[in-house]
Amino acid sequence: MKQKGMRLTALLAAVMLLPTCYSAAADDAEKTVLQYAEVPVEQFIVSGLAPQAETDLDRAEWYFAEWEDAHYIFLPATADRSHLTVTYTLPEGKKELLLDGETLESGKETARFAEKDSFALTVDGEDCGELRVMQSDIPCAFLELTDYTIAELSETKSNVSAGSAVFFDAAGGIQYQGGIDTFKGRGNSSWFYSVRKPFNIKLSEKADLYGMGKAKKWALLSNWNDQSNLRNAVASVLGQQSGLQYAGDSRFVDIYLNGEYYGTYELAERVEIQSQRVDITNLEKATEKVNEKALSEYPMIIENGTFRGEEVNSYRYYDIPNNPEDITGGYLVQFQMRWRSAAAEFVTSRGHLLEIVEPEYPTQAQVEYFRAFVQDMEDAIYAEDGYNAKGKHYSEYLDVESFAIGYLIQEITENPDGAQTSFYLWKDSDLTGDGKLHYGPPWDFDLAFGNYGIGLKRPDGSMSYSYVTENLYPLYMNLTGYDVNHPERGSEIESILMKLWQKDEYIRLLADLYAERFDAQLIALSDPEQEGGSGIQQMADSIANAMAMHNMRWHMYGVYPYKTLGSYTGKSWEENVEFLRKFVQRRQRYLSTVFVKEVIGRDASAADETIDSALALYDEPEQQVLIAFRAELAERFAETETIPEADALLAEAAPMLDSLPQTELSGDFIVDGEVNVLDAQMLLIFVTDRFTGLNVSATATQERNGDVNKSEMLDSADAQHILLHYTASLAGNDYKLPTR
Repeated sequence: MKQKGMRLTALLAAVMLLPTCYSAAADDAEKTVLQYAEVPVEQFIVSGLAPQAETDLDRAEWYFAEWEDAHYIFLPATADRSHLTVTYTLPEGKKELLLDGETLESGKETARFAEKDSFALTVDGEDCGELRVMQSDIPCAFLELTDYTIAELSETKSNVSAGSAVFFDAAGGIQYQGGIDTFKGRGNSSWFYSVRKPFNIKLSEKADLYGMGKAKKWALLSNWNDQSNLRNAVASVLGQQSGLQYAGDSRFVDIYLNGEYYGTYELAERVEIQSQRVDITNLEKATEKVNEKALSEYPMIIENGTFRGEEVNSYRYYDIPNNPEDITGGYLVQFQMRWRSAAAEFVTSRGHLLEIVEPEYPTQAQVEYFRAFVQDMEDAIYAEDGYNAKGKHYSEYLDVESFAIGYLIQEITENPDGAQTSFYLWKDSDLTGDGKLHYGPPWDFDLAFGNYGIGLKRPDGSMSYSYVTENLYPLYMNLTGYDVNHPERGSEIESILMKLWQKDEYIRLLADLYAERFDAQLIALSDPEQEGGSGIQQMADSIANAMAMHNMRWHMYGVYPYKTLGSYTGKSWEENVEFLRKFVQRRQRYLSTVFVKEVIGRDASAADETIDSALALYDEPEQQVLIAFRAELAERFAETETIPEADALLAEAAPMLDSLPQTELSGDFIVDGEVNVLDAQMLLIFVTDRFTGLNVSATATQERNGDVNKSEMLDSADAQHILLHYTASLAGNDYKLPTR
């Protein structure tokens, strides 16, 4: 046994070393074939890339692509290839740089790059390989950062730089020209796995960039692990067309940083409370007005423990002395994973962890108000009838439609983050809003659409997978602040998503919303047979030139594994786009039936249970009729394919189903459809016979109708009730018998 263990350890060690050795060998192999990595040119800068503006930021150094063994000039859409200026420096002793045998003078405007895309480069007759030119056709931005280099900014999110910027549309129109207050790294896991980092940028003045509304704060999403670069954009389209009040927006932009082409970024609206974003009451500004110091200067307080998922009812706040009169809103929050730390967050009694994104510095009163609100909502959702101890339904706290849309977007995309993080919710002030919690905007889908494979264990022990298009996925996520290994808590606690799923009215809403707002949209996104091709392919075509340039700069595909995590999605950008399209198409085909079948199945089950519960109230001949009717209904429901068909079937069956509880006519002991003195007489005779020991029996219907006082036995009191009811009705009075 020991020998086998040692052998296994050695084998594992060898396997772990294989990628390293292979990579090193591959690198050595590449080095042996690189002829032009070192050429006698010390600097080569192309300027005048945006002649539409008075700026000195519009420049780019050339780039050596190892995988092509060639130098590249990456031009933005704004560049006029007939009017570019190249400035280069040659080593001492070198005199002349030539393109295709003709001298290229340094510091002078040239039209050479309008002629072709590839040139033979020589310096004093020495072969220096090819100089290739690529040009994009989407918007671009030139950023000059003053405090740190891009390499330093990519090392840590704590490095923050100021600077200046010019944003252009594809035609050269200026979107913004001015200062940058802050430029710094952003993201959680994406920050660590991305080679090309994502960033946040805050402009010195508000700008309406590409029609997305005026704002200072913007996100530059690198989408490093999404080799299609389209997943966030597709999810954004889903949100925008779903009817969400706040859905967010983005544009693809070529970014030049300090004279270096840095690839295509997705410029996105930040998730924030702001008039052009989530336009609700700004509680933080209201709090600032009633306090003397900056809110960040007040200490943070932790109540009920450290709550890294273990302590329910824990929360954090800032010890800020004064509150505005209205603290009911606005709040912007997200479900959060328990191992991530936030400045202000709380854990509900069942283990949901919510991070308060805004206000960034909430007071004790604000956190306690909002956590109590969420707790009351949670209590109502977890109650079987949907009402909490205060008698309030969960729909009085939650905008159920927007929450259902949020779930559907997570489910369609099979987002591994799902409802665990980046699932944003907002609540406006009760004075200016509806007092409810709403979903939105959708955020962070770069790992979705089959891009990252992970499994979830359902309460019944079965599994759901983020890469299997024919299953439901985020529905089965654990509570976000829940530690499944905690010794004092079970492993079967269901999340809010699953508890809502158990409510018939919510499932019907999901089915209706999917059919009305998503099904046709998914077909339009994924069907290649429609005019103009699939929506996803059209999105890809609009950035194809930019992505060709981007991928030449970053080499996101090829022989070696450039993807940092997740499953294989294609060896080229085009293959990745097709992978995404097919995923959406398969998802549409599955979900177009799953919600419908769920509603039909629940309707069929409800009809079956109604009949089943009534059987005991009838004698055998009646029972046989009901059993036959139940079998016929089940067979017809099994053949039903649409919700309207199921509704029509229910409407057809309604008279029989409605008659089941109404067949009981309290007091009608002889079962002739009315209550009179004969029922009282016959019941007295029956009771007397049974009392004297005679072996008499009543049918199930007689037992049900005769027990008017619900004592679960037939006795003289029942006869008295019947007699009183009958005599009162003769006198024109009303003596109602108890009804079930």
